[in-house]
Amino acid sequence: MLDPLYRLFGWLLGIMYDWIGNYGLVIILFTLIFRAVLIPLGLKSSRSMVRQQALQPDINEIKRLYPKDMQRQQQLQQELMKKHNISMAAGCLPSLLQLILIWPIFTIFRAPLQYIGRVSVENIGNIAAVLMKNGVITESVANNAASMDIPLLNGLRSSATSLAEVVNSGYMQLNQLINTEFLGMDLGM
Repeated sequence: MLDPLYRLFGWLLGIMYDWIGNYGLVIILFTLIFRAVLIPLGLKSSRSMVRQQALQPDINEIKRLYPKDMQRQQQLQQELMKKHNISMAAGCLPSLLQLILIWPIFTIFRAPLQYIGRVSVENIGNIAAVLMKNGVITESVANNAASMDIPLLNGLRSSATSLAEVVNSGYMQLNQLINTEFLGMDLGM
């Protein structure tokens, strides 16, 4: 369901990585741009919540007047919301939309080879098999490689033999190897 967002964000991050060449800077820049784009949704959600909180004394009064009649409480609360032109979903919907947009980013940052380096899922499986055969990664890491390929990056960087075998087999090109070093830290770790 979120595949179009994965592809779009992966494509954008891939372009940014090709341009900048530093995974850490790409993450920072993309985060800043992404947060700037989401500001209007956050503001709308905040405004709606403030408007709903302003009605809280009236809602508490309704609950006090009809403590055992839940149906009447709901009816009066809906009328109150309608009177003040407030939608109950207006506070939640922007937050839900933000979550839907943030989820693919989490997935993409866990699988930079696939989304930023543009290595196919099939080839990621083949790379995992080569690394497992050479004793660089475990079987459990190989089984999870399609959803989290950072251990493959680490394995390829630590084993020149495996990297040469993967490149010579055509599973990936050397320029698809993502550099996860940033300010002296390995973000892949």
